[in-house]
Amino acid sequence: MKRISLTILIMLAVTIAAMAESIVDRATKAVKNAPSLTATFRINGSDGRLVMSGACFRLEVPQMQTAFDGTTQFTLNEADSELTLTTPTLEEIAAINPLAFIGNLRSNFTASTLSDGRIRFVPTADGTDLEEIVTAFDSETAMPVIVTMRTSAGEILIDHIKVTRGSRTIPASAFTIKQDKGTTTIDLR
Repeated sequence: MKRISLTILIMLAVTIAAMAESIVDRATKAVKNAPSLTATFRINGSDGRLVMSGACFRLEVPQMQTAFDGTTQFTLNEADSELTLTTPTLEEIAAINPLAFIGNLRSNFTASTLSDGRIRFVPTADGTDLEEIVTAFDSETAMPVIVTMRTSAGEILIDHIKVTRGSRTIPASAFTIKQDKGTTTIDLR
């Protein structure tokens, strides 16, 4: 009887791991194959919007805008009237862009399935500010519906996620932020 129970538990664990791989593979494929994606969501209780095309994205949340053109990240802090330019790492992009981590799951994260069906992603690189990402995926669309990111600065909850697939690629030039009058530019590239 113990041998049968152990066999059933092993088969269940393998099935759950395969399900995680299946949804992760589907999500990765959906993001990589989309010419562009637009997502609306709530981040720690505030409304936000994300548009992405390939590696490029534009994120708008209250008092802040972030855009990445594939090389340079532009971050506009509206309260301080500062535009900061940086060259981010993949981990930094994943911490900012709620969908960016999906495209890099296999190469930059280790996935495991939690008992409630959510999937936990841990960065494979040491020394990153991003500690983990826990995500629940829609079984039909393979898109995330809720994401919790734990960083060295604290926890970020992204929920009420609605993702729409665009029919065209958006040029990288659309993913910049122009400096307005009275805005200070800080170039950290």
